[in-house]
Amino acid sequence: MSSGWRRTVGNVRSFIGNSLGGLRGGSNVASWIVAGTLAYYLWIKPSQDLKRQQEVCSLPLFISQNSILLVLLD
Repeated sequence: MSSGWRRTVGNVRSFIGNSLGGLRGGSNVASWIVAGTLAYYLWIKPSQDLKRQQEVCSLPLFISQNSILLVLLD
C-alpha cells in the first residue's frame, strides 16, 4: 500500500519534469532564463513601447480638448 503513493508521487514528478522540457539542474534554469528574456524582448517590451507611444501621441489632443472645456468653465 505504501508503494502506491510513492509511485503516484514519482509519476507526478516525472510528468512535471517532462512538461518542463526534461531538463534538470543548471541547464533547466539557463533555458528558462533564455526563454524569459526572449519573451520579454519579443512580446512584452514592444507592447509596452506601443502603449507608451500611444499615450504620448494622445496627450496633446487630450490637453487641447480639456483646455477648451476649462475655458468654457471659466
